[in-house]
Amino acid sequence: MAGFPTDLMSPFIVLATQTEGTVLCHDWMYEWRMFFVDDLISMGAKIFIADPHRVIVSGKTPLMSDRLFCKILEPESRSFWRPSVRKAGAR
Repeated sequence: MAGFPTDLMSPFIVLATQTEGTVLCHDWMYEWRMFFVDDLISMGAKIFIADPHRVIVSGKTPLMSDRLFCKILEPESRSFWRPSVRKAGAR
């Protein structure tokens, strides 16, 4: 059975803030994916965090912010990729 790709949940939550009506977004796979919505709420989005897997977005809301902070995320060792650096003239 084909379903909605969970990797697209984050951009669709942002899109839901710009649509009229109410949208329930449910990510059954990852519970940490929804924690970025705190930033959207601080930008003016009307989002209710039901639990770590579900948020309810009520739109249409303009998103505004005078400051955004970049959070430092520690990469997982299995997904971290560092390009190799070679010295000039090395083969």
